[in-house]
Amino acid sequence: MVSDGKAVAFNPALLTRVRAAIYCACSVGLLDKHRAADTKRRLRGEQIEGPAWERTSFGIRYKPTSLDAWLSRTSEPMGVMASRRHPKKKAGATR
Repeated sequence: MVSDGKAVAFNPALLTRVRAAIYCACSVGLLDKHRAADTKRRLRGEQIEGPAWERTSFGIRYKPTSLDAWLSRTSEPMGVMASRRHPKKKAGATR
């Protein structure tokens, strides 16, 4: 709130793991999984595949711009996701 009583919205510079997961509509576990794999990639000198993160004195944080870049790099607009529960049947296969 400001002095005249109006509510003011602002975009935070850094998001917690939970807020980042909400922002990306994914689980915290998925972000943690990507960060763990990317830590190993960085040690081997490879590029990371997940969103870039910041290590601060108060924990792991994500920049909204890094999350946006990761989402645009890994998502397909209007894409159809293949089902993992019901894989496509092979042509000519019968039960």
